[in-house]
Order: sequence, then structure tokens, then C-alpha cells
Amino acid sequence: MHPCVSRRCRPLVLLTILTMTAPVAAQGIGGTAFELEVEGTTLRGRIHLATTPGPRPTVIELKGFEQPEGSVAVGAPLHGYNGVSVDFRGQNASDGRYAPGNTRADLAGLLAFLRSDRAPKDWAIDPARLIVVGTSAGSFATLSALANDAALRCGAVVVPFNWGFAGTMIRADANVRSEFEQVIAGANPALVRPVPGLVGMVGDSAASLDNDTVAQRLNGKVVFVLGAAQDQVAPLDYNFHPLVAAARGAGATVRDTIVEDSHNLTRTEAAVTDAIWRWVRADCLSATRSRE
Repeated sequence: MHPCVSRRCRPLVLLTILTMTAPVAAQGIGGTAFELEVEGTTLRGRIHLATTPGPRPTVIELKGFEQPEGSVAVGAPLHGYNGVSVDFRGQNASDGRYAPGNTRADLAGLLAFLRSDRAPKDWAIDPARLIVVGTSAGSFATLSALANDAALRCGAVVVPFNWGFAGTMIRADANVRSEFEQVIAGANPALVRPVPGLVGMVGDSAASLDNDTVAQRLNGKVVFVLGAAQDQVAPLDYNFHPLVAAARGAGATVRDTIVEDSHNLTRTEAAVTDAIWRWVRADCLSATRSRE
């Protein structure tokens, strides 16, 4: 149970719901477009290829709820790695409807695609060195993949947003539920197209969408968690600190840091991206060596 389910916590939670956008401005698209089918729905993404000899480590970037583009995948070739960015179903260019639970299957489908015979042949991908970076609402898929995929060794979550905590609040307070419904109804359809009844689904499925519960299965994984001190979309006390504690308690190797910024990282985006690449080099690649 999350520590904040009482009415005295409600103002902070309302800020979370009413400002549920995602960080990082568009950095330019570029790269090579690709498509894949997951559960009968077409997902679309782009891959940015490095020019270093292959097979190469490949960083997968997962976006937040209404996030159009990211800055990690597009910059990966500058570090000698491939970068992959994919839109979840119902998000940006992908078909279908968005639901938090679907993001887990979408990422699993992408990982299978990147491990297929085509990916190493066409894109020089090393399937043993796949690295996942999820922002905001994309953290649930990232953590779920780490917990469920034995071959995936490390992942990072940036300003993690916990759908499970949001669902707990939806169930605890009818006013929170109503305001959450207004936010979802007002989502920009060019960026995200939620499934009908998403708010009720999140409330009913709160336990299965909880980042902290998933993190309890991260034994042996290498994890980077980055939060923002002034985050009112995903406040640290309910989204960051419990996640770090759960991952460490499970036996994961955790590097955590907090930047002086808000959820959208408007002041520290470049520093955050640099921190991710330092973690990839220092912690992650040593845990994702190529198979002989």
C-alpha cells in the first residue's frame, strides 16, 4: 500500500493528475523507420544507426504519456551505439489505443523483434546488449521488461510515473477520479489516443500496474533511477523513493540521482542525457557483454 491514500495528501495528487505530461522536447526525427506487429496492432519506430563496427549495443527509448520525441535514441550514434525509439500502441505514429498494461506487451514485442535474425543482419544489433530507457509513464514497461526478461540485464527510468499509485488514488477519492477523467478526455490525439474507460481500468488494475511491486523482482538487474526535486507530476515521495527502495531491497544494483528541476526537465535535459550515457558506459555495458 502506498503511504498517501488519505485526503490530506489530495492536493499533491491532484497536481500529479492535472499536469500529467511528459518531458523532453522534440530533437528532430531522422533515422530509419520500421514497423512491427504486436497483438495484431502495428507499432512504428525509428532506429538511429552508429557507424562503429558491429555488433553494437542498442539503447531503446520509451516515451511518456504525451511525449512526441525523446533525446536519447537520436543521440546514441554519437556514443557508438544504435538508438531505437518506438511509439506504444495508441501513441504518436503507432496504431491502436493506449493503455498502461499494453505497454508491457509492446516492449516485449519490440525486444523479440530486435533479437530476430533481421536485426543483427540489417542493423548490426548485438541482442545480448540491449538497454532500455523509459521516461515518465514509460517506466512501467521498462521495469516490467527487466523483471520478466531474463536476457535483459539493465534499464533506466527517468522521472518515473507510477500508474499503480495513480490507480490507488482513483479508487480512494471520487473527485480525483473525476479530474483524472477530464485530463484523459483532453489528451492531444496527435500524441496519445487512450482506450475507452482508461481511468476505470487504471483504478481496477492498480496492483498490477504498480512500479514498486514490479521492482521487487529485479534481483540481479542493473538499474538507474533519475528523479526531479520539483516534480509535481510524479512527486518523489510516491514515485521515486519507494521505487529505489524496492529495487535495492530486491537485490538490484541501483544508481539513483535527483536533479534540481521539474518533471519536464526544462533546465537539466542535457545533463540528464549525459548522466544516462555515463551510466551506460560505467554500469550497464559491463553487465551486458556479448555472448561468445
